[in-house]
Amino acid sequence: MHACANLTLNIGVAKSDLHDIYADPCMRKVKTDYSNPLPLKHPLATYLTARVNGVFAGVFLAIRFSEVEIEFHSLLNKKARLYSRKFFAMDIEWAFSHESVLRITAHIIQGLESTRNACLKIGFKQEGFRRSAYVRGGLPIGVYTLGLLRSEWGN
Repeated sequence: MHACANLTLNIGVAKSDLHDIYADPCMRKVKTDYSNPLPLKHPLATYLTARVNGVFAGVFLAIRFSEVEIEFHSLLNKKARLYSRKFFAMDIEWAFSHESVLRITAHIIQGLESTRNACLKIGFKQEGFRRSAYVRGGLPIGVYTLGLLRSEWGN
């Protein structure tokens, strides 16, 4: 990781940034047949925009699944992958800054083993595998379910 990089997370997302991240060719593994490049508008959904040295790097979608659980989804562009662990840690800190949150859940699409491994390395535990949970290119694919408890987060 470049120590001099300035990494920021800000609440909110511009439609153009979300459209750009879905249009990025490196997102082919993430996009499903039902992916929508429009922001999810729901009171329990919060977007966190990631920037590296002020340049758009991706978005995280945090969904307040319940009073005690936040579900995270991430879309980082290729340039931001170098900083993915740091961004994941920043997301976790943001989630656990909400006093009632006891756990974070992440769903990782089958085939994104490097993302799954990055989550495992920072403390997530694999809790399950949902078969045929998404469709990509007309083919069903599975999804790993990972969880991190507040009590397991040591940062």
